[in-house]
Amino acid sequence: MLQKIKKIDGAIVVVLLLLMVVSIFAIYSVTHGREKLDGHHIRMMMYYAIGFVAFIGMTFLDYRILVKYAIYIYLFGIGMLVLVSFLGETKNNAQGWLTLPGGLSLQPAELFKLILILFLAAMLVRKNKSKLLFWRDVVPLGLLTLFPFLIVLTQNDLGNALSYVVILAGLLWIGNIKYTHALIGLVIVASSAIA
Repeated sequence: MLQKIKKIDGAIVVVLLLLMVVSIFAIYSVTHGREKLDGHHIRMMMYYAIGFVAFIGMTFLDYRILVKYAIYIYLFGIGMLVLVSFLGETKNNAQGWLTLPGGLSLQPAELFKLILILFLAAMLVRKNKSKLLFWRDVVPLGLLTLFPFLIVLTQNDLGNALSYVVILAGLLWIGNIKYTHALIGLVIVASSAIA
């Protein structure tokens, strides 16, 4: 246990703590004295505490377990997105929030970004750096990204939906996609955006 804690990059921890302190002071200076926003910095401190617990917890987790169960994590993420469609709260014209105990809110579309990265990486690692085949690799991964894209799009959250396309494009590029396939993908995305 102590060995794994020693392997944590101290510089990253220091930078994260500095950013946390600066952001909390910035939020406090903007929201202090405003009736609807007063105390918002306390909520952010709770989010940071949860984040750091998750950060430390991940150091004890073997990443190969995440890769092994990537498909189940992906399905869990899809389930969360579907749940938001029925039980989610609307904020900023987007129905994408779940209320948690303690007054905290969770936006599954944001969490799904991490899930999608994990899932696509787990699928691509099986290729062992060989060139991706269009119909066998690129199209199935595109369809598996399209499904959450459409769910989030129906929740009126175009920003998060488009981020899934960017994640897919980035991982396909890292995963050794052929240049011709990348060009076809760019044409499709550009045509969709124009449409």
